[in-house]
Amino acid sequence: MLHRKQKKPNVEDGRRMAQLQSTIEQYTTKVNQLKKQSAKIEDVIKTLQGKILEIGGDKLRNQKTKIDNIKERIDTANNNITTAQVAKTKAEKDIIKLEASISKAEKEAETLTEELEQLDRLIEKNAQDTSKIKAEVQEAKKVLKWMSLV
Repeated sequence: MLHRKQKKPNVEDGRRMAQLQSTIEQYTTKVNQLKKQSAKIEDVIKTLQGKILEIGGDKLRNQKTKIDNIKERIDTANNNITTAQVAKTKAEKDIIKLEASISKAEKEAETLTEELEQLDRLIEKNAQDTSKIKAEVQEAKKVLKWMSLV
């Protein structure tokens, strides 16, 4: 480990690194040996499976084929189930999003309806005011006409 003031690793760190490197090499050798042994065992297993099939004859081969077919169908069914579950989860999330969107749109529609009602009331009030102003203008015209006659 380098300390701030040191420029080179100390001797103890060097020894520790060498010890760790040696340990890594030992384990790597063991792993390689185990891989070779497991490969041999797998070859023996395959050979024994072949011999079992030879001894059992056609009946055993047919049963193995049936089992392999059933395993394939199970795998296919599991894949279909997984796909359906993913689609269901996505659909549930989409429903939640759509419900939120609908709720938001309903609130906006409610707000717009209220604003529209306010505008309708304002238009009605303005129409009434306009009618009053027109009536007052007509009355003023009558008064002006009467005054010009006098």
